[in-house]
Amino acid sequence: MDMLEKIRKSIIAPQQLVAYRNDRVFPVLLYMLFFALISATGTIIQVATFDGLPLAYRQEIRENYQSPPAACAIESERLVCDEEISHTVFAEGFFAFTIDAANTADEAYAVTKPFHFVVHDDTLRVDVTNFFGTVSHEMPLSELAGDPESLSFTFDPDDRDEEDAFFGHLFSVIDAEIDAQRLLWGTPFILLRILGSLAIFFGFVIMNAFLMTLFIPKVRFRQMFVMMAYASTLLYVVIVFHGMLDFSMILLFVLLFLAFRQTSRLVMEIQRLIRGGD
Repeated sequence: MDMLEKIRKSIIAPQQLVAYRNDRVFPVLLYMLFFALISATGTIIQVATFDGLPLAYRQEIRENYQSPPAACAIESERLVCDEEISHTVFAEGFFAFTIDAANTADEAYAVTKPFHFVVHDDTLRVDVTNFFGTVSHEMPLSELAGDPESLSFTFDPDDRDEEDAFFGHLFSVIDAEIDAQRLLWGTPFILLRILGSLAIFFGFVIMNAFLMTLFIPKVRFRQMFVMMAYASTLLYVVIVFHGMLDFSMILLFVLLFLAFRQTSRLVMEIQRLIRGGD
């Protein structure tokens, strides 16, 4: 309940936060961490409800697709090419897709993308890379999503039906594997969101506390840090809801302006108390 009271005062009456100036720093850090954790709510929802590549991303892959220099296709659950080649058909954003019929594993797997799909012989290998490292997963082509009997990587670009069928099968494979590896790619996104929010909160509070300590030298830095951490609650709330609702830039600036006013009201109260004690 004490935490709820501090949240209420920081939003409604930030000048009353002076009473908490001698709080211990560790609980204050936990207070900031709490808001950093809930700031990841939007990211958690996006990860949990992912149901396939966005339409714009699919279009970008289609437009940048590079057909292999020799005819290649998956036939009878095996990669068959007219020549021994290793070719990346696309490498856009987070994704890359390589067909390897040359047994050049080191070269085929050298592409550095968070998601790298490599078709070799009768196997699809998926490399998922994040800041924890790279995790590889292999599956037989017989288990590909959509179960295509034949998938040619050298389709006729003038045949729209053939092109649509190819990309339909390709995106089914990609979507299925992304869904299967949701924990591997979702966890880093969520952690980055939490750490990013915490860094913003901490940086804002440290900067404000440092500047205000120079401006009001009678207040110790630790006390100013504690008060600024509480007074910045509305900023935390704005960032939390922006992550979930994606505010327009105008609304975001208005809300941030209101959040910054809370610290100004606190500083005015500190100055009033100092003048009254002189």
